[in-house]
Amino acid sequence: MTMFDGNFAAGEDHSLEESVGRAHRGEDRLILIRHGQTHANIARILDTALPGAPLTDQGIIQARRLGRVLLPSRERMTEIVTSHALRARQTGAGAVAGLHHLVGPGVRLRHEAGLHEVQAGEIEGRSDFDAHRRFMEIFHGWLHGDFGAKVPGGESADDVLARYLPVLRALVAEDSAFPLDDAHASSDSASTRGPADATGSAASRGPADATGSASTRGSADALDSSNSRDGGRNIVVVSHGAAIRLIAQHLANIEGQFIFDNPLPNAARVELVRDIDAGNGDKAGSWKLARWGEKSNEPEAE
Repeated sequence: MTMFDGNFAAGEDHSLEESVGRAHRGEDRLILIRHGQTHANIARILDTALPGAPLTDQGIIQARRLGRVLLPSRERMTEIVTSHALRARQTGAGAVAGLHHLVGPGVRLRHEAGLHEVQAGEIEGRSDFDAHRRFMEIFHGWLHGDFGAKVPGGESADDVLARYLPVLRALVAEDSAFPLDDAHASSDSASTRGPADATGSAASRGPADATGSASTRGSADALDSSNSRDGGRNIVVVSHGAAIRLIAQHLANIEGQFIFDNPLPNAARVELVRDIDAGNGDKAGSWKLARWGEKSNEPEAE
C-alpha cells in the first residue's frame, strides 16, 4: 500500500477479524470506521463530493462483517452514526444488518451532516498521480501544523475541524445525557430495516430517509436493566479516511508522521477512549488511542 491508498484507493484491513474493545465503567470509547470499498476507490478517483460512489460487492461484504466486529460493544451501543455520503450510509446499514442477523434488532442507523470526507475542490474527480500528490502534500502539512492550507475550492484542516468536531461533541453529550434503557424507549424505522438495506438500497431511499431519523432516539428493543448508564458507552461513527485521521490527531494528540505513514484501508477503524469526566467530547488531547487499524494500543490483560 502506498501513502495514497489509505484515503482514496481500495484496501483490506485484517483487523476486520478482530472485535472492538469494550467500553468500561467510567470510560467512553469512540469508534471511527472508514467506509467499505467503492468503485471510485478501485479507479483511484478523488471522490469527496456528496453523495459519492456506491460500495462494490466487496465493500458490501466488508460492511456486513462489521456486525461481528462490533458485536462485543452491542450492550453499550444504541446506534451507528454515518456521514451523508452514500458509501458511509451503505456501510452503516450493512453493519446494522450484520448485528441484526447475529443478535436481533436494537441498534439504530442515523445519518449526520458534517461527517463527510475532506473536500478536494478543483481536483475532485481526478485519478492522476499529480492530483493525489497535491492532496497528500496538503494533508501532510495539516498533520504538521499548517491547518490553513487547501486546494482551491476545497477545505482546509480548520474547515474540517469546524464542521466535524461539533457533531462529535453533540454525540458524546447526547450519550452522557441518556441512560441506556431510556435510549431504547421509542422505536425508529432505521433500527428495524432488514438486511436488504446493506446491499445498496440506501441508494434508492429518498431524502427523508437520510435525515429524518437524526432528530429521534430509540430502537426496537430494550437492553437488560443491568446495562443502565454508568458512563461507559461505545460511540460508533462511519466516516472517511482523511477526515478520520485528522480528527483522531486532534482528539488524541497523535504524532503527525505516524498518521501520515499509516493510512486506513476500507472498513478499518480508529478506536479512542477517554474518562467520562474528561470534558467536552471535542476537546483536543482528551482522548487516548486504543487502536489504529491493525495496530492495537490496548493494555495487556492481566
